[in-house]
Amino acid sequence: MKIFFAFFLLFAPIVLNAQVNKSGYGQFKWGQLHAKTTMLTNCNSKLSGIDFMNCDFVNTDSLFLKKYKYIFCNIRFYKNKLAEIQFDINHNDLASVISALTKEHGLPIVKEKKHEALDKENQSTGYLWMIGDTQVFIINDGNKVPAICILSSISINKTYPENTLSLEKLIFE
Repeated sequence: MKIFFAFFLLFAPIVLNAQVNKSGYGQFKWGQLHAKTTMLTNCNSKLSGIDFMNCDFVNTDSLFLKKYKYIFCNIRFYKNKLAEIQFDINHNDLASVISALTKEHGLPIVKEKKHEALDKENQSTGYLWMIGDTQVFIINDGNKVPAICILSSISINKTYPENTLSLEKLIFE
C-alpha cells in the first residue's frame, strides 16, 4: 500500500496536468464531431476553406496546462471533425509553457523564420513537439505580440487539400 501511495504522489501531478496527449487535448479528442463540442460561438465557414469551419471557444478557465490563461481560442473543424485548436499565450507565460512541455514531452524541434525580420528583435521562432497524433506548434514572434499555439491532429492534417494555408509553411518553409 505504501508503494502505491508513493507512486501516486510522484506521478499523479503529471497525469493530472497532461492536457496535451496523443489523441487530443484535454476534453477535446481529434475527430470529435462539431455537434459534440460545447462552449463554441461564432462558428462559420467564411474564409475557412472548403470543408473547414472555425469557431471561437469561450471559457474563463485555464485552457493550457491547467495553469496558463489563453487570450483567444479558435477551434477548427475539417469535414465536421475536430482538427485544430489555436490559441494565444501571454508572452510572459511563454518560457514557462515551453519549459513545461519540454519536461513532459522532451526537447522540441526549433524552427527559424525563413525570411529575416526587418527588426531583428522580432524574428519568429517555432517550437514543435509530436505527441502521438498530436502536433504542438508554438510560434513566438517577439515580445510585442502574444505567442500562438497550434495543436493539431497529424492524421487529419494529412487529409487536408494540398493548397490549405498553414502558418507553419507560411512562416517557416
